[in-house]
Amino acid sequence: MGGAFISKDMGTTAPLLAPCLAFHQHAHPLGEPVDLRLLAGNHVTQLVNGAGQMGDLFFQGLHFILHSCATSYAASSCRSMAKTRRLEPNDVNELQGGTMSGIEDAKPLVEISQQDGVMTITICRPQMRNAVNPATARALYAAFLRFEADETAQTAVLTGEGGYFCSGFDLKAAGAGGSDEWLASLDLEADWRDPVVDPRPGPMGPSRLMLSKPVIAAIEGPALAGGMELAAWCNMRVMAEDAFAGVYCRRWGVPLIDGGTVRLPRILGQGRANDLILTGRKLPAEEAYRIGFADRLSPSGEALDMAQALAQELTRFPQACMRADHLSAQMPSQHLAEALRREWRSAKTFLQEGRAGAQRFANGLGRAGDFSLI
Repeated sequence: MGGAFISKDMGTTAPLLAPCLAFHQHAHPLGEPVDLRLLAGNHVTQLVNGAGQMGDLFFQGLHFILHSCATSYAASSCRSMAKTRRLEPNDVNELQGGTMSGIEDAKPLVEISQQDGVMTITICRPQMRNAVNPATARALYAAFLRFEADETAQTAVLTGEGGYFCSGFDLKAAGAGGSDEWLASLDLEADWRDPVVDPRPGPMGPSRLMLSKPVIAAIEGPALAGGMELAAWCNMRVMAEDAFAGVYCRRWGVPLIDGGTVRLPRILGQGRANDLILTGRKLPAEEAYRIGFADRLSPSGEALDMAQALAQELTRFPQACMRADHLSAQMPSQHLAEALRREWRSAKTFLQEGRAGAQRFANGLGRAGDFSLI
């Protein structure tokens, strides 16, 4: 595999790192053991040379373990070999979504719970209607890698705290340039062919993953723009009767770059997808159910309970057969990679139009779905 060296200063988290060496049952990517005695101190230092794709898988396994310690730095720069990155206290604050006096006291951006084979992953930024900033995207990506690797978790439910599913990418951060480094790190190479064997993060986090186990969205309130793309990434959707979706980013020149142009036509048919993608209009829950975006409708406030009950029902079936059919029903992974690469070409329009639009939103225009002043 070539010469390589890893140093991770993570203090008492060292004993938690060993499981990542068996992530996806791959051999150690660097061909030599990691000396866990190096894991001491207050900073994270990373130097990797020549790890290649196997190194990517290693670090993706590493990411979810570090996140569970509230010190995750699941940066996509692990693909930039021979690069050193140090995680300073201010970086940790940014990843956790704000200033804090101690890591242990910070409320996580994403919460994970598990019961009877069902893992529930919750976006926890209700004050921002669960808009996803780069730190939240990293945490979501790490959470779903953890789900995929956990043999005791058979299904997952994605939801949002406080009566909001997800209002999309955090346009306040995007308009101020706070997301530039994250977005720049997400470029897809022309030879990226398979999201199963070579998983990559998307702007919203897990949107480029192709998992072997089903994920159900529990939608209360808004599922807008990138939030609608996250819902479309899930395999099934339970919507509360007063929930709604929509490509609201249409108003601001922010393109769909988390698989929305790939998955919505497959779910809805090209014509209905065109209507929603081009107009950006509101999609109420009843219509979403009628046209096939929502698979179940629940009373207001009960989407999570219904989604968890549905997920629990799926755990009763023979899992190998169910997962085989689950994967067979999806587009081939190589086709998905090709479609996501094609969609990603639209990302450059964010610099042309989207940043200015995001700044207008941050200045107060277009709130509550207003299309009149944009």
